[in-house]
Order: sequence, then structure tokens, then C-alpha cells
Amino acid sequence: MQLNHEPPNKPNSIFSKPQTWLVIGLILITAILIVLFLNRNDPVSEAEVTEDPAKGLETVSTSSDVEGSSPILPDSPIQPPDPYVEAYQQATVLFEAGQYEDAIVSYSEAISLDPESASAFNDRGNAYTQLGDLDSALADYERAAELNPGLPEPIFNQGWIKKTQGEYEEALNFFRTAGEMSPLIGYDVSTNRCLIYYELGEFEQAINECSAAIAIEPARYWAYASRAIVYLGQENYQDAISDYQQSLLLKADDSDALWGLGWANYKLNNYDTAIEVTQQAIDLNPTEPRLRFNLGLFYVAADSSDKALGAYQEGISISEELDDETRTDLFTTAIEDLQDLAENKPEATEEIEQMITLLQN
Repeated sequence: MQLNHEPPNKPNSIFSKPQTWLVIGLILITAILIVLFLNRNDPVSEAEVTEDPAKGLETVSTSSDVEGSSPILPDSPIQPPDPYVEAYQQATVLFEAGQYEDAIVSYSEAISLDPESASAFNDRGNAYTQLGDLDSALADYERAAELNPGLPEPIFNQGWIKKTQGEYEEALNFFRTAGEMSPLIGYDVSTNRCLIYYELGEFEQAINECSAAIAIEPARYWAYASRAIVYLGQENYQDAISDYQQSLLLKADDSDALWGLGWANYKLNNYDTAIEVTQQAIDLNPTEPRLRFNLGLFYVAADSSDKALGAYQEGISISEELDDETRTDLFTTAIEDLQDLAENKPEATEEIEQMITLLQN
């Protein structure tokens, strides 16, 4: 009879066998090795998570191995700033701020660093132009054109100088050449040619040029105002009013356009409107004596002699700042305008003579 040494009712256990313990040991060792392998430090991870102590939040810094990153090459030299570029940019900032004398100094520095820079010469010429030094401006424009014959700006600018100096035929040639070089400046070319033809008394050609400019850029005010000047020259006051009104829709603070609008209404006997828009022009440009004299003229025409006297007195006071030649021309024109009014409004002769005496004294 075989004896059973196990307690009654207890099942046989696998732990009671020696080979079983060996298997268990191997399993435990394998598990430990797997855990260690999974928790190892990876030296080539794509992203390293760090903590930003200032924010208390996690930030991700991507290494240069990640696709799309821009690694910094430690042996890449840092490019030093270009002295010419710095001088030119400084000059441009000064010019845009209206500091033209300082801009000229900086443009001159840029030119000393790069004597072949057509842009620096052209832009320095613009600064000279703003200061009224047209001879220096012209010399710079000519030099810019020599350095870069394909650049339209200095050609155009030479045309502007010639127009200002009254050399109209030369100006027309420069503008034509600039327009052929660059259609992009066609608006400015046509508008300037419009004003030249006006000065030459060729009104129809002037209107054609201004109309061409308007067709190119209908949202710019200058060509409308320029064509209105031509219409005034033709005594076509209604069309002048239409163009001045369109111009003012595009640039409401143009005191010259308001002056013209006032004059055109005066010539059509719209005295109240003439007074209103001329007062608006004075509000925009209070130091212009011509506007005061026009306002006085319109008040005389509207039978407001007391207001006319005040306007003329203000104009005389303001004009004291002008040089003698300019002041004489201004007063001569004001007197002629009063004399013309006397012919059309003889009933106002006494008041008109009063204003003329004031201007003559």
C-alpha cells in the first residue's frame, strides 16, 4: 500500500516541484531585463522636453536632426553691416521725415562709399529739389542718368526741373523719353505734359494729356485738378467746377483746388459758393495772402464791403513776409481783378476804389 504524505483534500501544487522554481526564476530575470531596456536613456531622441522655470510649463526644443529644422552652423561667419546700405537707409528716413539738409549729408556719405550709385545721386537730387536748389538737383539727376541710362526716374526728374525753369521744349522731351522707358510712370508724365502745354497756350493738347492721365489712373486727384486749370484758361468754368469737385472728392484738403473752385464759381456769379470754398481754402492754408485777396474780391462782388475790407487788410498783413518782387506782383494782380470787377459791376465802383487805394498804399 502506497502512503500519501500530502494533507487530505489538498491538491498537488506546481511549486512543490524543483524544476518549476527554475522556470519561475528565468521568467523573473527576463521581465527585469525587459523593464531596464524600456527605460533606458535614448541619446538620439528627436525632441527633448524641458521645463521653462519662468512659466512653469513644458517647452519642446527640437534638435537639428528633426526634419524642417534650421541648424546653426558654428563655423558660419556673421556678415558685418554694409556701411553704404546703412548710410542710404538713414538718408531715406531723414528725407521722408522732411529733414532734407540732413538727408543730403547722409546721401553724400552713401555716395562717398559707392560713387557709382545712381539711386543715391537721384535721391540726393530730390532732397536738393525740396530745398529749392534746382541747379544742384539737376547736376545729381544728370549724374544718375549717366551711371544708369536705363533708369527712368532721373530722366523724369530732369524734365521736372526744366518745366519749373520754364524750358518747356526740353521738359517735354525728357518726359517723353521717361514715359517710353517706363509705362508705369505714364500718369505723371502725361500730367506734367498737360501743364506744360497749358503754359504754352496749347489748351486742346493740354486737355488731351490730362485726359490720358485720368484714363491711366482715374483714382488720383492731380490730373483732374490740372485739367481744371486748363478749363479755367479756356474760360470753360462749368467743366472746371466739375473737375475741381472730382479732385476734391479724391483729396479734400487741397487748398489750390479750393482756390480754383472758388474762382470758377465767382466767374459764374456764384458769389456765396465762391466765398464758402475760399474760406475753406484759407482754413487749410492761412498764410496764403492770395486767398485773402480773392475772398475780399468775392465779398465786394457780393456787396459785403465791410467783410471785403477786413479780408484785404489781412492779406496785406500776411504779405509783408514776402519778398518785394513777389509782393508787387501779388498786389498788381489783386488790383487788376478789382478793375475787371468794376467793369462788370459799375454800381460797386466806390467800394472797389476804396480797396484799390488800400492796396496801393
